[in-house]
Amino acid sequence: MLDLFAQHPDPESVPTAPVATARVSIVIPCFNESDRIRSSIDDLLAADSLPERVEELIFVDDGSTDRTAELISDVADGERTRLVRLADNRGKGGAISAGVAAATG
Repeated sequence: MLDLFAQHPDPESVPTAPVATARVSIVIPCFNESDRIRSSIDDLLAADSLPERVEELIFVDDGSTDRTAELISDVADGERTRLVRLADNRGKGGAISAGVAAATG
């Protein structure tokens, strides 16, 4: 085991590498959520509700037959908030896989 303090008796003089901060993408699968999606989006986007390292929110419309995709599109800016639409319902696993594939964080 390497003992850093053997060469640097003063702990303040031990060299440290810069710590990289991970960027995070959050994938949210949605299916026929028009009754509640807008309030969920508003809560997520409220000031200080998301840590700065959250790079993006990806809402995946999993073939909804209601207005879910339309309501998400109204607030999606294409950068921090994005919509991925699936033509057919693939289930939660399929929706999450599509969202992860589209993620940049």
